[in-house]
Order: sequence, then C-alpha cells, then structure tokens
Amino acid sequence: MKTLYLCVSYDTDLLAIENICGFSEKWYHFIEDKKDLKIELRTKSGNIDKFLNLKPLDNFIIAFTLSPENIALRNEKYTASFKNRVKAIKELQEKGWKVRICIDPLIYSDNFEKNYSQMIEYLFNKIDKEKIIDVSIGVFRISKEYLKKMRNQNQNSEILYYPFECIDGVYTYSDKTKSYMINFIKEQFLKYIDEKKIYI
Repeated sequence: MKTLYLCVSYDTDLLAIENICGFSEKWYHFIEDKKDLKIELRTKSGNIDKFLNLKPLDNFIIAFTLSPENIALRNEKYTASFKNRVKAIKELQEKGWKVRICIDPLIYSDNFEKNYSQMIEYLFNKIDKEKIIDVSIGVFRISKEYLKKMRNQNQNSEILYYPFECIDGVYTYSDKTKSYMINFIKEQFLKYIDEKKIYI
C-alpha cells in the first residue's frame, strides 16, 4: 500500500491559529484511522498545548522551522521565539510525538557561522537527539514577482535586498554561496545525528 504524504501547513501556520480555527486537531482526527496517509504540520509556533493532550500518531509529524534568535526577532514577527520553539519540541518529544527539524530557509547574514552553530548547539543541549526523526535543510529562494512585492513592502530588509541571482524566475543565492551554507549547516548537524537523518 502506497502512503500519501501531505504537508498541510506549508504556506500557512495552522498551529499558530489553532485557538481560532482548530484545523490542526481536525487533521489529527481525520487521519487517525488512515494508515495510508501521513501528515506534516509545519510551524514556527509554540502553541502545542492541544497536542500535549492528544495521543501521538505514527502518521502525524510536527515539523518546526528554526532560525537563529537574532534572525527570528528581526524577520519572523508574531512567531514564537527560537527558545520557545525548542521548548515546544522538547515537550512534544517527551509525550512521544514525531518531530522534524527544518532549517529552511537558510539566511546568509553577518556572523552566519556563529549564529547557526550556536543555534544548533543550543537545540541539541535541550532536546533528545535520538527522538528527532530527521532534519531538512534548504536555502532562501523566492519567485521574481513575489520578491518585488516584498521589497516594496519591506524597504529596509537586509535579507530581501541581498544581491541574489535570478535563475528561471527564482531569486536565490549563488551556487557557491548555497553550497557553502548547506555544507556548513550539515557539518554542524553531523556532530549530533547520523547523516541518514539529514535531507537537503
């Protein structure tokens, strides 16, 4: 039997608005008896109280997108702080939930190496590395038209005004910069987890 993998919270953080809409719990109950369907709920929220009181499901993954604290504070308004996300990961692990770590998008900025290495070190000092199902790594990329709109709305953003390269209508870092960033982050994770758990 083939399993369908569905990311239900990729463009909208359902967990962040769970107290308003309750969609995350509805997905939970929808797949309770559907072994051929796997759900990934991606979030930058620490709003996990409801899930701490639900029985973990093998086919329900909660994926946390993490950024260094200074980047999150400047660019991820109205989200949980980095430390609050780590706290949420730890609490979910203790309840038996499957948790994925997403370092996506990687942002190149001043003190890139220091910021990300300290972030990863803090993360694994707080959580159980054996219970992390995997880690995904990806760099910043955005369509040409959407970047134009975002720049008009955020004219002081150091991230948006980085000199990206445009490839097939998508702005991202140069191949050289992407390779350096990804390899550096991968090496940091290899200090704690097996390479088989790292997806790029």
